[in-house]
Amino acid sequence: MKISGTSITSIDPSTGEAIGSVEISTPEDIQKAFKRAEDSFHFWKNVPLKKRISYLKKVGEIIFEERDEIAELITKETGKPLMESYSSDVLSSLDAISYYCKNSQKILKRERVKFNQPFLFGKKAWIEYEPFGPVALISPWNYPFSIPIVSIVPLIIAGNTVLFKPSEFTPMTGKKIEEIFKKAELPEGVLNVLYGDGEVGREILKQPVKKVFFTGSSQTGKEIMKLCSERLIPVVFELGGKDPMIVLKDANLDTTAWAAVWGSLFNCGQTCSSVERIYVEEEIVEPFIQRIVEKMKKLKMGIDFGPIQNEKQHKKVKEHLDDALSKGGKIIYQIDIKEKRGLFFPPTLLYNLNEGMKCIKEETFGPLIRIIPVKDWKEAIELANSSNMGLSASIWTKDLEKARNMAKEIQAGTIWINNLLYSYNATQCPWGGIKESGIGRVHGKFALFEATYPKLICSERGKKKGELWWFPYDEKKIEMLKDGITFLFGKGIKRLKLIPSLIKWFLR
Repeated sequence: MKISGTSITSIDPSTGEAIGSVEISTPEDIQKAFKRAEDSFHFWKNVPLKKRISYLKKVGEIIFEERDEIAELITKETGKPLMESYSSDVLSSLDAISYYCKNSQKILKRERVKFNQPFLFGKKAWIEYEPFGPVALISPWNYPFSIPIVSIVPLIIAGNTVLFKPSEFTPMTGKKIEEIFKKAELPEGVLNVLYGDGEVGREILKQPVKKVFFTGSSQTGKEIMKLCSERLIPVVFELGGKDPMIVLKDANLDTTAWAAVWGSLFNCGQTCSSVERIYVEEEIVEPFIQRIVEKMKKLKMGIDFGPIQNEKQHKKVKEHLDDALSKGGKIIYQIDIKEKRGLFFPPTLLYNLNEGMKCIKEETFGPLIRIIPVKDWKEAIELANSSNMGLSASIWTKDLEKARNMAKEIQAGTIWINNLLYSYNATQCPWGGIKESGIGRVHGKFALFEATYPKLICSERGKKKGELWWFPYDEKKIEMLKDGITFLFGKGIKRLKLIPSLIKWFLR
């Protein structure tokens, strides 16, 4: 990525060649975009839900028709293998659109609330799920297509309007998203795409948006939260991860080794739910490492793994590796990067690590595989929970009962047993973390609940003169209220004696 004057040029991290450029949004552009979003909201929220869904169905059709072009653009702009552009961006997006188009009406329908309390007899109530209004969506560069699509779709279906800023590192994918929604003839002002770096993001947050949805680093999330706290703007954050993989001695080592390699190196490790720590029971450390080396030797640069997406991230990964080596860490195996072009970084298997190293305590977001021996599963869980992050984790064992019990003890938003990562592509599954890994949930019905607020509406015919608990108070009312409480929550046959008093209560 290169910022020059008023434009951003996107750079292919594999070759260093320019892909295209976009104009940086000015403060005036952002203010106008918010005004469009605000004006459009009053119209859009009243469009029938079925009609809103029809626009998103058209978006899905366009994405499917242009899936090859989209995948190739993502691979150029991020450097990830083409296989991963299809699996983690195109597939995820189509699955999300399909899910919300099929399920939103059921999830967002009016919900009846029953009054079971006798003293509220005759009253009715229901919940309406109301959109917030203009909301801000700020997305990252690692999954520049699926992460925004998976958020935009439920926000728009629910009736919100959106100010969307794609990452400055992947502006052309953001531009493609803008083009797709225009082709779908989404009404003007419902989706407003703004381009730029953190300064543009801060300018967006100066607008009176009603909620903020952000995916990115924990540090940036904290900065955004400070800005939002001044006006008590609610937020949904999907932040960093330091995901542990726990391998017990009875695990299928061959399958687990492949999972460790793939889970650590998928998207070159630039995934919030990448495997960043592998805790292995001591008895099987050596054979497990041998199998990991065997798997790593089969990987090919440019086919199985790509480059780091940008120079800043490349420096961070190198810093983490250098820090580990300076503190006693050992390289067991490193894939040779013959070509020095682009931002490729050699996938590296590390051993002899400790909790004081940056690659163990901080999110690396890069192609490092870290093995840490443990005495038993209890020590593994203790170390897994020592992180200030808690996005996801995986457990590998043939003892499923033990795994389920372990899952209850691990502090994370998602736990996989004998697999990993796949639930992100199943939109019905909630996604999000605890601790510094995020606030709230995306995906599934939870994304629609985050995109709305529940409005309770209570109603009755209005024929009564008043309520027992209204003014003026007197001793008779107090006695009737006391009798009512005794009848409802007391015990024994003496409650029946209070029925005449209660009849008077209800007949008021």
